[in-house]
Amino acid sequence: AIDNEVFCIADEQRHTCLEIMQACLQAADYQGEIEFAKPSKDDVTSYWFDQNEYITSQKARCLLGWTPRHIGVIDEIETYYQAWKAAQSD
Repeated sequence: AIDNEVFCIADEQRHTCLEIMQACLQAADYQGEIEFAKPSKDDVTSYWFDQNEYITSQKARCLLGWTPRHIGVIDEIETYYQAWKAAQSD
């Protein structure tokens, strides 16, 4: 019985937010400096991305037999960026 259960459906790579942001900047061919700022009190998202927490999909694997089909956000970041860029011209 999985009624009312919550599952994390994600790959198991444990990248920091900074590593993901750096990969995004590299995919966009950004050559500038990265500036760091404290989380904004008015922006809850900046607090989320200031955390060093990891999530796991082990519960989904154990109870549902689920396995990820993608290799990971950083490994596929160029594909995601190109898709986003193409969508901007629509």
